[in-house]
Amino acid sequence: MSGGAPLASVRLYYGDEHALTLGVRSVVVTNSTGSTTTDYPVSPLASSPGTIHSPQTGTNQLVGDQSGLDPSLRPMWPALFVTDTTDDPTNRSGDWQQGGRPYNPNVLFGTWKAAVRNVDLTVTPNVADTTPDADPAKNNWNLGGGDPVPASIAKNEGYGAEVRWDLVLIPGHSYRMQVMVHDGDQNKVGGDSGEACVDFCAEAACPEGSPACGPGGLDPTQCPNGAECWNGCCMIQG
Repeated sequence: MSGGAPLASVRLYYGDEHALTLGVRSVVVTNSTGSTTTDYPVSPLASSPGTIHSPQTGTNQLVGDQSGLDPSLRPMWPALFVTDTTDDPTNRSGDWQQGGRPYNPNVLFGTWKAAVRNVDLTVTPNVADTTPDADPAKNNWNLGGGDPVPASIAKNEGYGAEVRWDLVLIPGHSYRMQVMVHDGDQNKVGGDSGEACVDFCAEAACPEGSPACGPGGLDPTQCPNGAECWNGCCMIQG
């Protein structure tokens, strides 16, 4: 987590023996008359590693047979949940567990893959499970761009990714950030998910590596490395 106001950046690093699941690309619903398949766009991995801006994360529906959720009702796509804790440090209203709104990532680096959700309505209770696609080529911690991988998490399990969310926050406010991702084998009962939470105070700053632009900063046309001036900070647009 870096920056604050006008912009903050939440950056999650993922490492596992299987590639990150980016979302559900297809939902197969089986009932007494047969099966129906509905497809949804998930950004493809053109090369390993890759970079994608504004990634497509499959079905983002939160209820019903066409949802993009795991059996425990957690988003299968990388999701961020935000709670303003300024007036109540114990506030958890924005968390997934409290029905908070999931935010989709702006940028993704490294490797990833999609998954298929199978819903069986011929049994009681109904069964829904998720099968990830085959893994791409291993990239280790070569993310194809993005930020340097912190040394504290540099254990190499074969697949690495960086997921980034860019946020407009209120100066001086405090926030609770919850991130959630799914790995690429989904071999646990109820789904295979990892999550983390952090408390954050929005000081007046741009994210690390993103210089200020506009009044008091760089000329907006001089942002480095293909970045654009957004809300007073030079950012790679998602």
